[in-house]
Amino acid sequence: MISVSNLSKSIIDGAQTKSVLEDVSFVVEQGQSLSITGESGAGKSTLLHLIAALDKPDDGIISVNGLQLDKTLSDKQADSYRKTLLGMVFQQFNLIDCLSVWDNISFTARINGVYDQDYIQHLLEQLDITRHQAKLPVELSGGEQQRVSVARALAHRPKILLADEPTGNLDDKNSELVSELLFSLCASTSTSFIIVTHSQEIARKANKHLHLSNGKLHAID
Repeated sequence: MISVSNLSKSIIDGAQTKSVLEDVSFVVEQGQSLSITGESGAGKSTLLHLIAALDKPDDGIISVNGLQLDKTLSDKQADSYRKTLLGMVFQQFNLIDCLSVWDNISFTARINGVYDQDYIQHLLEQLDITRHQAKLPVELSGGEQQRVSVARALAHRPKILLADEPTGNLDDKNSELVSELLFSLCASTSTSFIIVTHSQEIARKANKHLHLSNGKLHAID
């Protein structure tokens, strides 16, 4: 479960301090999905970075499965959290060019000591990329590369998946395919899923939809 309570974050913008998030609160239960929309620069990516423990809040508490992600969190604790509990998908595919599809997907799982050949094969089948497992990323289309990124993010069985504009570089057909796969895979594995998107159509697929504006979240029915 992800619980965000009274979260605030400011950044330095030139000579001024700019408030990006103000008193943000929400809960995502285990296996639930949440979409976050908002204008560019509204703080959506900042919010994901805080949940990923890539940055620390000025005020407020983020609790993930009982772990407090606040100012007291050590770098070692943050690293362990990202390796074991968290999966991330970005707009950029961030695949390792010299590794095959299989090795890209299994990379994080091997590092974490949770490599499961059968589970990775299952992900390949679910994402319809089995036939590409021996190929290098350069041999794949954009949609196929993003599906590899999704499999990589899920290969170590994270409890939480964060996705920052995962369909931003894809055409309409692949955007629909990748978003459907993200929601269905997270639902089938009881993975809590937070997706930042500009697409209202994708946002409506989530159990909850919040809109970020002027640093504050507003629920969308």
